Amino acid sequence: MKILVLIFSLVVFSSTAFADLSISASEATVRAPIPGMKNTVGYFKMTNMGTKDVILVSAKSSASEVLEFHNHDMNNGVMRMYQEMEVKIPAGDTIVFESGGLHLMFLKVEPELNSAKLVDVLFTTKSGDSFTVPFEVHKLKVKHHH
Repeated sequence: MKILVLIFSLVVFSSTAFADLSISASEATVRAPIPGMKNTVGYFKMTNMGTKDVILVSAKSSASEVLEFHNHDMNNGVMRMYQEMEVKIPAGDTIVFESGGLHLMFLKVEPELNSAKLVDVLFTTKSGDSFTVPFEVHKLKVKHHH
């Protein structure tokens, strides 16, 4: 576990230092897809320690053909999911990507996601900077009934 934390810190902080961003990510996880499904979801927290807002405009990963920022809202008592074209991380704030709210959709996932322990996601900002965040893959826990 300490090795994963070290790798995560090196990847995030070296990438963000290079890009001159003050962004950190934590608790980055992606669910392994349910057998037969081609989509899954990623959750994480992203903190902007800088003095300027950072606007995320895209995410890419070799584990999925398409990544999209999605959110939920209630409309006449019905929960609906929709795509967000960009996500603003205000200066000095943390945005939580979580179940029932803002999240990262992995669409048309690659088979490798089922066997991976970590997958990298490359985020790009509106200013053209980019940084990589490793996501820990959480396997589906199947309950057996006897």
